[in-house]
Amino acid sequence: MSNPDESIDEYLARQAAANTPPLGPPFTVRERDVPARPGYVSRPAATPAIRRPDGTIDVQASYQAAIAAQNRATPAIRGGDGQIDPRASYMATVQAGQVYVPPRAARTEPEIIPAKYYQGDEYSLYAQMPKEQRARVKQIMRDYRLLPEGGGGRGAEWDSTAFSAFREVMALSNANGVSWRVQISSLREQAAAAPPDEGATLPARVIQLSSPDDIKAVIGGVAQQMLGRRLDDGALNAYVQTFQALEAQEQNARYDATYAPGETGVGPGGTITDAPSAEAFAQTQLQKDYGTEVDGTKLANTLGMFLDVIGG
Repeated sequence: MSNPDESIDEYLARQAAANTPPLGPPFTVRERDVPARPGYVSRPAATPAIRRPDGTIDVQASYQAAIAAQNRATPAIRGGDGQIDPRASYMATVQAGQVYVPPRAARTEPEIIPAKYYQGDEYSLYAQMPKEQRARVKQIMRDYRLLPEGGGGRGAEWDSTAFSAFREVMALSNANGVSWRVQISSLREQAAAAPPDEGATLPARVIQLSSPDDIKAVIGGVAQQMLGRRLDDGALNAYVQTFQALEAQEQNARYDATYAPGETGVGPGGTITDAPSAEAFAQTQLQKDYGTEVDGTKLANTLGMFLDVIGG
């Protein structure tokens, strides 16, 4: 409220007269806890009212008569030494002048809470905040995504976007029936508990692999040239899996260098090595796994060419 000494009722009346609508709902209803009450004695015993000559009740005289009646009804309690025991005498007087009230179970009952904040209050509340509190509140509004990161003005100063965000805080305060300080503390706790913001939406990660049949055809042809024979299906399938893993590794690395979680979604970049062709992969793997046989085939082929030359 603009005036901290002003009651809510006075403030609502003033705002209604100014025809200024509240931020959010005009009031909220919430359950209020009513605690249990044990059975106890209460209320002075009834005594006839003392009336003035004009028939009106003389409150002061009636009160004095009630006290006198209680005192007469309970004589002083004396101790073993014959002296009056003030505490015991007082308790006897109270008990004689009161009646038993039954206990009451704990319950809840609705409580109507009128809106506290109206359009324009954001400026007076801002003026009441110390500079460090202004900066702290603005950061909480950023953390809760009421403001973009870095938005709202420089330092402790607020711009129009910060005041607009704070109006949302006041509207939430009215809706929840709490002060703006309680509401901003709740937003701070929610922001701290929220998972990290993923920022920009990234494209789906799609990995495209070569056809197993095409890979088998290439590797089988290279094997025929290098080994002079066909590979069995088990060996071909193992080579296919290894080659496709290299393809997937290259595409994953390219995606991770191009995209990354965050506000912009832009990745760090870097150097990416292409996966080898199926033919180059087959030559490297066959040399590695069948080196002796490959060398023998090369020697046989060389000798065959030499004999052809001689024979020619």
